[in-house]
Amino acid sequence: MRNHTLLGRVRDLAIAAAFICTLAMMAAVVSAQPLRELAARHGILYGAAVGAAFWTTDTAYRDLLARECSVIVAENEMKFNLIEPERGRFNWSRADDLVAFAVKNGMKIRGHNLVWHAQSDWASKLNAGRDEMIEVMRSHILAVAGRYKGRILEWDVVNEAIDDGDGFFRDTFWRKAIGDDYIDLAFRFAHEADHGALLFYNDYGGEDMGAKSDKIYNLVSDML
Repeated sequence: MRNHTLLGRVRDLAIAAAFICTLAMMAAVVSAQPLRELAARHGILYGAAVGAAFWTTDTAYRDLLARECSVIVAENEMKFNLIEPERGRFNWSRADDLVAFAVKNGMKIRGHNLVWHAQSDWASKLNAGRDEMIEVMRSHILAVAGRYKGRILEWDVVNEAIDDGDGFFRDTFWRKAIGDDYIDLAFRFAHEADHGALLFYNDYGGEDMGAKSDKIYNLVSDML
């Protein structure tokens, strides 16, 4: 029994020592040079995706972002159905707050995203032809990208339009209504709204060489 007690105390001391070491390491990190400054030495922007559920309510989180990040991207606040919940009615509050926070703290902003098949509730339910859907897309892009013109470094213009299977394009409601050229049109409208912003196609699963990365490469190459 005495040996078990001794072993238990040793274990508790080891856990306590590890915890103290962890706290010391965290304190050292906080007191060290900000990651944004270290990254800047190598010409790199360091940042994070930011969700309103955290940055609007957690002061410590906001302070950490301001200290460490040189670029932030809105996790959801600039997506279609949050910023235009009904056709022609825009809710700018969260996106405006995020942009103001970034500008105040000397951060760049990556806008995410302008055209996506998900989180576009009312647009996906429209029984509209090609011309009307083009106008829906154009008016949304011009309104959003135009509002933040000069304050957004780069935009994810079209998000996840490549098929994961054997097809090339994902069969989205945008493609069904407009055709394959909806991607080209989206980039033209984004450039029209803010010709100074860098424009990107965004997707997952293209990090390694393979079928999907080939599709993404071919898509972007054909747009040049």
